[in-house]
Amino acid sequence: MHFNMGEDDVFEKDAPPPPILEDDVIVYAGARILEHITIGKVSCIGGNDWLTRSVPT
Repeated sequence: MHFNMGEDDVFEKDAPPPPILEDDVIVYAGARILEHITIGKVSCIGGNDWLTRSVPT
């Protein structure tokens, strides 16, 4: 189970877990990672990209 801190400093239960970024990953400004996915080693995610699936190594 994963908890996030809400705006009112109260923990929110059942929030989705964060994405997994492996070593040497670059994510440029404006990119959206929309799911609990894994971004593989030495990947580059461009600005304004929307990711809904894992990126292989």
